[in-house]
Amino acid sequence: MNDTTGYSPFFLETGRHPTLPANTLITTLTPTTTADTDAWAQKIVASLKRAFDHVREAQEQTSMKNKERDTRVRVDPGYKVGDLVYLWARSAEESRLCQAIREATGGRTKAKLSTKLTNPWIGPYPIVAISDNRHCVLWIEGKEVRHNVNRLTKQHQWDQWHADTAKAFEKSAKVAEKKYFSSSGSKETTATADKTNPIRAGQLIVFPINMTDNHPLPFALGRIIEIRDENDFKFQWLGNRSCLARGTFLPAWIDSKDNKYYYRNKPFHPTHQPYLGEHSDVTIGTADLIAHGFHILNESNRISQVVRELISKSIWVKQAWGDDTFSFTSSLE
Repeated sequence: MNDTTGYSPFFLETGRHPTLPANTLITTLTPTTTADTDAWAQKIVASLKRAFDHVREAQEQTSMKNKERDTRVRVDPGYKVGDLVYLWARSAEESRLCQAIREATGGRTKAKLSTKLTNPWIGPYPIVAISDNRHCVLWIEGKEVRHNVNRLTKQHQWDQWHADTAKAFEKSAKVAEKKYFSSSGSKETTATADKTNPIRAGQLIVFPINMTDNHPLPFALGRIIEIRDENDFKFQWLGNRSCLARGTFLPAWIDSKDNKYYYRNKPFHPTHQPYLGEHSDVTIGTADLIAHGFHILNESNRISQVVRELISKSIWVKQAWGDDTFSFTSSLE
């Protein structure tokens, strides 16, 4: 029986209810009479007409209800740039267990496991942009990937409500702390590299650099692709063609055919690769950072006011710019 029409598909096609095996086993008190062919046909036609009229009216009512329901009004997931989220894997091949097996075997073994034995959530991955209220852009293995929020769930950091189960393994925790939260470097550069804001892949970084004819700024920006260790970040350059400190900062891409790089949100061609620090023989680590995070740039891809003030406090920038630092820190808004 269909919920909308109130009839079974069999009735709407034949004009009668089906004869079940039980009907042949139960005898009725009313004797069966055989009507002539014309009368039977008229009865079937009348039944179908009544059924079609009823179905047509029921479908119109259901259609009006669907129109009144606004599917655009949905619960806001509340994600923001910088949040760490887990991604629901489409299949067992995407799970963390299968990924670990492939990494351990160098890709020689194609893991095939039952979905009951795998964790469907992979990650966590940082959110680098909010596409709209139903889609987020994640930083996954050095690439920006857009996903629906229905496949995401927020990772909860350890706090007084979410106890850290790793406390039982104090030694392992200390090793992880030393690896990710280095205490080396000057007070100026490590002020933003604390436990409340750990350095992660996908974050933007600001660091001092020598001024040249090609780069007349005492600082530069990049996006972390991989953290090899605390003194070696694999990063992609960010900048603009005119090297303007108050201009828009976009990712840099390089064409391997002519080794020329350019700044653009997306590469012109799929074969163009990110222009990395190693292409310019530049190595950056934790101690070199002026600032890092997911909010280095504002919505117009310009350096935010807070970060401009951090840059202006850098001794390196003060020595290079002198009085020009004031014009850089004055608000654009």
